[in-house]
Amino acid sequence: MLPPPQKYPSKSHPPALFVVAILSAAPAVSEQQVAENDVSVRLADLRITLPSKPEKDTVKVGGEDGEEPSWQHRLLVHDRNGSIIVWFQDSPNATDPQLALKAAQETVVRRAGGDVTEEYAIESDDNPGRHFIVAIHANDGEFRVAYYFFAGRFYQIMAVGTAEFTRSDAVNKMFASVRFGEEQEDSAAAGAPGRE
Repeated sequence: MLPPPQKYPSKSHPPALFVVAILSAAPAVSEQQVAENDVSVRLADLRITLPSKPEKDTVKVGGEDGEEPSWQHRLLVHDRNGSIIVWFQDSPNATDPQLALKAAQETVVRRAGGDVTEEYAIESDDNPGRHFIVAIHANDGEFRVAYYFFAGRFYQIMAVGTAEFTRSDAVNKMFASVRFGEEQEDSAAAGAPGRE
């Protein structure tokens, strides 16, 4: 069971441009279509159920000033009211995962130009994580994010859009479905449609 969320006072901040870009690029998909298209996917050691088949890509992170770049491997799902972005990034030298998870949260808050309205520590299969929601005042939207650290990798599960989207049954199901490690497949699940 998750601990109760901590509430913070609200303040006005300018909107983040990339939030507007994400929301404006999302194609129209009905709630019924989303509910009918659940797909179980695996991204490295993460197993998760998404509301529909995701787009996949990999983006370079860092690499400036001669530093070694890292790579984010992402899954993207778009809806008329928001988007889902799931990624992992190798971080074999992380010495304090909780500190790194908190720093990642602060980066999202700064880039979103909003305020944390809920936050708490979480676990999935005994792996440390953070869950938080950041209000986006200009668009009446929010970021709902869970970060985890597992086996030398950071994982992000993010829904961004209207509160109707980020707190929808499909998105709640997605956050609740997070599992790490080897999947224990039985004969019925092994042939189930929608597996990748």
